[in-house]
Amino acid sequence: MKQLLPGVSVVGSGSACVSATLTNDDLSQLVDTSDEWIATRTGIRQRHIAGPADSLGSLAADAARQALAMAEMDAFDLQLILLATSTPDDLFGSACQVQAAIGAKHAVAFDLTAACSGFVFALVTAAQYIRTGAFENVLVIGADVLSRWTDWEDRSTAYCLGTVPGQWFSKPASAIGSWALPSAAMAP
Repeated sequence: MKQLLPGVSVVGSGSACVSATLTNDDLSQLVDTSDEWIATRTGIRQRHIAGPADSLGSLAADAARQALAMAEMDAFDLQLILLATSTPDDLFGSACQVQAAIGAKHAVAFDLTAACSGFVFALVTAAQYIRTGAFENVLVIGADVLSRWTDWEDRSTAYCLGTVPGQWFSKPASAIGSWALPSAAMAP
């Protein structure tokens, strides 16, 4: 008989946002497009644009603090931080910068790069660590500062990219009926 592994609950979430935006109307001044064309195909009406002082690490840390506050958890008790990003602040990643910024002195921290599916892969990775008992308190971060890499004059990509950090704080499910991440297996 197959033994069921423990569930994983999402107990906190957070987000952060840069203030500068680029609307579809603004974008239509740069490339041949319109608000109607973009909005009907993507639902996007504006995107956030990171400025020179905005870093992925600081935005992710701000959102992480919110997720921890919602979970009523101290960063000191975190055991693992997974940062899903394709745009780290430097070549070696940004998870450790978030770890230092929030004071998670006991946490292992690493970046996971898988582009658009990165956050899903990070959630599955966190769930596996929790289910095996390796870690209990895991912070999953999905954050990208794609606005730094976007060619705003390239009509094929400019309409859909921006800057978006967000977090979920996960731990083992302790009560039946709590929202839990189901088991996941990646199919070939």
